[in-house]
Amino acid sequence: MADSTSSDLWLQAIEKLSAEDKANLNFNYDKLKVLTQLKDETIEAQQRCEEKRLHFKRKNGEKVILRDVFGKVVKWIDLFREVGDIAVQYDPGHAALPWALLRFLIQASINDVQKYDFLVENIEAVSRSVCRCRILERLYLSGQTPSTAGFQLALVKLYGEILVFLSRSKGYFDQKKIIRIVSSCFRDKSEFLAMIEDINKAQAEVSEYAAIICREDECSRYSELKSILQKFDAPLERITEQFKKVQDHLEESERKKILDWMSNVEEMPYAKYHKENRRQVLEGTGQWLLRDPVFRMWKDNSASSLLWLHGIPGSGKSKLTALAIDDSLKCSETGTSPRPAYFYCSRNAAEPLRSNSGAILGSLARQLASLNPTSPLFPPVVKKYAEEKEQGNASGSLDMEDGKQLIAALIEYSPITTIIIDALDECSIDERANILDFIKATLEHTSSLVKFFVSSRKDQDIVYHLETFPNVEISSTKNQADIQAFVESETKQLIKKGKLLRNSRNKESLGAHIIRKITEDADGMFRWASLQLQNLATLKTDDDVLERLGKISPTLEDLYSEIYQRIKQNQGEISQKIARNVFSLLLSLERNLLPHDFSTLAQPTENELSPQVILDICCNLVVLDETLQVFRLAHLSVREFLEKLPELSSTKSHATVATCCMKIAGKWDEDLARRIDAEFYVQTSMLYHFQEAGGEERLRQPFLMEFIRLIREDLEPKITFADYWTGGWLDWVCIQPLPKDVNPSLGFIFNACALGFSEMVKNVIDATLRLGNISTDCPLVSESPVANAVFAAFQELPRPKEFSVRHLKKAMVPEAIRQLSVHAIRHGNYEVLKYLFENKLCPVTEDLLKKAVVPHTRHRACHQYWSEPADIVNLMLDYGGMEHVTTAVVRRAVAAAWMRGKGFTTLVIRTLLNRGLVFSLNKEFLDSINLQKCGSRLPYVTESLIMLAEAESKCNVACELLEKVAGISRTNSLDY
Repeated sequence: MADSTSSDLWLQAIEKLSAEDKANLNFNYDKLKVLTQLKDETIEAQQRCEEKRLHFKRKNGEKVILRDVFGKVVKWIDLFREVGDIAVQYDPGHAALPWALLRFLIQASINDVQKYDFLVENIEAVSRSVCRCRILERLYLSGQTPSTAGFQLALVKLYGEILVFLSRSKGYFDQKKIIRIVSSCFRDKSEFLAMIEDINKAQAEVSEYAAIICREDECSRYSELKSILQKFDAPLERITEQFKKVQDHLEESERKKILDWMSNVEEMPYAKYHKENRRQVLEGTGQWLLRDPVFRMWKDNSASSLLWLHGIPGSGKSKLTALAIDDSLKCSETGTSPRPAYFYCSRNAAEPLRSNSGAILGSLARQLASLNPTSPLFPPVVKKYAEEKEQGNASGSLDMEDGKQLIAALIEYSPITTIIIDALDECSIDERANILDFIKATLEHTSSLVKFFVSSRKDQDIVYHLETFPNVEISSTKNQADIQAFVESETKQLIKKGKLLRNSRNKESLGAHIIRKITEDADGMFRWASLQLQNLATLKTDDDVLERLGKISPTLEDLYSEIYQRIKQNQGEISQKIARNVFSLLLSLERNLLPHDFSTLAQPTENELSPQVILDICCNLVVLDETLQVFRLAHLSVREFLEKLPELSSTKSHATVATCCMKIAGKWDEDLARRIDAEFYVQTSMLYHFQEAGGEERLRQPFLMEFIRLIREDLEPKITFADYWTGGWLDWVCIQPLPKDVNPSLGFIFNACALGFSEMVKNVIDATLRLGNISTDCPLVSESPVANAVFAAFQELPRPKEFSVRHLKKAMVPEAIRQLSVHAIRHGNYEVLKYLFENKLCPVTEDLLKKAVVPHTRHRACHQYWSEPADIVNLMLDYGGMEHVTTAVVRRAVAAAWMRGKGFTTLVIRTLLNRGLVFSLNKEFLDSINLQKCGSRLPYVTESLIMLAEAESKCNVACELLEKVAGISRTNSLDY
C-alpha cells in the first residue's frame, strides 16, 4: 500500500506541473537500474573531487568541499534503498523519476563541477529531501490520524517543488552549449535559489505534519523504520578503512616522545579540563544548543566553517562548549568521523600555557595526530618530526609556526577535522590574535573539510574577527529552562543539606518562591544565580530571605563586593589573613599546587588548614577542581573583581605570596627526598615573587620582617641563604655567599644586594647612618616617609634575637662597605654601587675596576643571564675611575673579552677607549694574553687587541698580533 501510495503521490505532483516543466521530463530511462547507476556515478564523482581536492566558495566566503557533498548523496541513495523502495523497481515513471533527473544533472555537471556549483550543492539537498520523505511516507501514511490527509497534501506539494527544480535545471543543460555558457556566466541565479527556498518551505511543512502524526500515533510497530530515520539524522560516515588502518612503524617509546614534543599532557591535561567542565553540567541542560538550527547547519554542512558561541560572563559558555565537545566525541565513537581536538583556555598565572597560543596549537596538534590517543601517528606528524630531528630541533618542543604548519597538514590528511576552543577571551589580545589569524588562514587555504567552534565573550577585537561568521548568542530566552533547572536543583540541595531555610516552617512554599524569583532575575547568568543562592543561605529567618529577594543585586560585581566585605568584616583576624593569602596565591602562583601544599603556603599559623576550611572562608569565590585536585578562583569574573582591589594589586599579591613562601623557607630538611612540593615551590619560585613584589612592597610589613628573618646570616641556621638556591639543579641562580671576613650580622644587606633589592640596601644604610657610625661627607640621612617607616620597622624588631640596627652599625666598617661594593659588582647591582659611590661611602680603586671588567652571572626572576660589564665600568669612570685604569685593568678587560660569547654585547675596551684611554700596546703585553685558551671565542679577544692597536696606530704590533692569531686559528681549525 505504502509503495503504491508513494508512486501515486509523485504522479499527483507530475500532473500539477506546467506544460513547460513537463516537457523537460524524460521518462525514457532504465527504472530498474537507476539507483545503482546513480550511486556508481556519484562515487566516481566523489573520487574525482577527492583526487583534485575540488571545492568552491559561497558568497559568504565559506568553502564547500565537493568530496563531502557527493559523499552525502551516496548516503541518501543507500538509505532510500534500505527502506525497500519497490516503486523504483516496479513503477516506471513515478517515484524513480527524481533519481533519474538527479543522475542526469550529475552527468551534465561532472566535467566542471566548480562552474555549476549553484546546482551541485543543491543536488545533495534535493536527494536528502527525497530520501527523508520516503522514510516519512513509510512511517506515517499507513496509519489513520486526523493529520494524515494534510500530511499527504504537503508531500505532494513538496514533490512538485522538487520536480520543478529538477525540470528547470535539466532544461538549463538541454540548451545549446553556447547559450548555456553565456547563461552560466551572466544569468541571474536567483531563480534557482528561489526554487530551493520553495523546497525548504515545503519540507518544513512536511516535517510539521510528521511531528503531529508522531504525537497522535506512536508508530511503535515501525521501530525498524525509525532506526533508519535515526541513521538519516546521523552524521555522514567519513572515515575510510585506509584511514583507520594507518601504521607509523614506531616503537611505543618513540611515539610517546613525538607526542610529548607536540604537547606534554602532564603540563596540558586537556582531557582532564574537559572532564571537570563536563562534571559541572547539570544533566539535561544545554540541549537547546545542540538543537539550534545554526549549530546543526555548522555541524552537518559540507562547507568548512566557524561557529562562534558568545554570551555575557557567567552565562554558561564553557558548559555549553563541553556539550559541543561531547557531541563531537559521540560521533567519533560511532566511527563516522575522527575525534575532535579541543582546548579550554584559562587566564591563570599558575597555568600560563593555557593562554599561550603556541602551547594551545601544540595541544590541538597532539590530539589531531592520531585516530585516538593510543593509535599510530598519522604520516604528516612522523614526517614533520623526522625533519625536525634531522635539523637537531627535536629535543625542544613544537613552536607556534611549526604547530600551524603541522595542523594544516593534518587537516589536509583527514576527511574532516573538528577543532573546538573554549574561552578564547581568556588569552591576551596578542595571543588570541595569533589563534584567530590561524583559523581564518586555515578556512581560506585548506581544501579539506574543517569545522571550528569558538566560545568567548564579546570583546571588541574578537567581534572584529568573528562578527561575519555564523554565531549563537546565549540569551535568557534560550537558556531560561536551563537556568530554572539549575536554580531548582541548587535550591533543593541547599535545603536538603540544611544550609538554606534551616529554621523555616514554610520550606516548600518559600523554596518555590526562591526558585521562581531567582530564575526570573538571573537574566541568563548561572553564576549570578549561584551567588544569590549562597547569599540567601547566610540568612537565618524567612523575613530576611523575603526582604533580600526584594533587593536583589543587579550585577555580578555587586554580589562579589558583598561577599568580599562579609569576608573582611564578619570573620576573625586569622580567617581574614587566610582569605588574603588564598586570593593572593590564586592570583599570582606560577604553577598549581595540590591542596595540602597549597594549604601549607596559605596558613598564617602553625595549625593545619583543611581544604574545606579554605572553601568556607572564601565564600564561593574559590572552588576545588575535583578532577585535577587544585584550588581555583570560581570564575574569570572573580579574578577580574579581585584584581581591581587595591589590597590585591599585582605587586601586593606577589608580596603576600613571597611572605607565605618565606614563612616556611628554611624549615625544611636538607634531605631533598623528605621535602613536600610546597617547599620545592618555595625554592624554585620565591625569587620570582620577590622580584614581582617591587621595591615599595618589599619595604612594607610583614614582608620586611620575614625577609630580614630569612636572609640574616648571624643565627647560624641549618641552611645559609645562598644554600637555598644551590644543590644540584638550582646552581644556576648564582647567589654568592657572604664573604668569610664580613660580620654575619651584615648578611641581610649583602643578600638583599645579591637579589637586586637596592631600595632595601639603601634604606638599611640610611638607618645606620642615623646612628652616626659611618663617616661620610654627604648628608645621607633621608627624611622621606618610606625611610622613616623602614627605620621604625628596624627599630621595632626584637633584640638581640632578631635584627638590630644598633647591632648592625657596629659591623658597618669601611672594609665591609668595600666588600659590599664587590658584592654589588658580582651581582650586577648597578643601583647599590651608584649609591655607594655617589655618597662617597666607597672610592673607586684599581681592585674594584679589575673585578668590574669581568662579566658575572646574575638572575632576574629566576632566569640566569650575564651582566653587562661596560655599564658598571662606565659608572665607575663617572666617579673618578679613569685614574685607576692600570695595565693590569686593561689586561683583565682584554682577557675577559672571550666571555662576550656568553651574551653581553659591549667590549669593555671600547668603553675605556671612548672615555679617553691612552694605552701603549707592546709585545710584552701581547705575550701576557693567553690566546690559546680562548678557543672558539678568540675573535672577541682579538677584536679588543686590534682596537687598542688602532687607537695607538702601531701597525707593527697589529701585524704581529694578526700573524699570531692566524697561527692559532689554523691550529684550532677556526674560520677566522
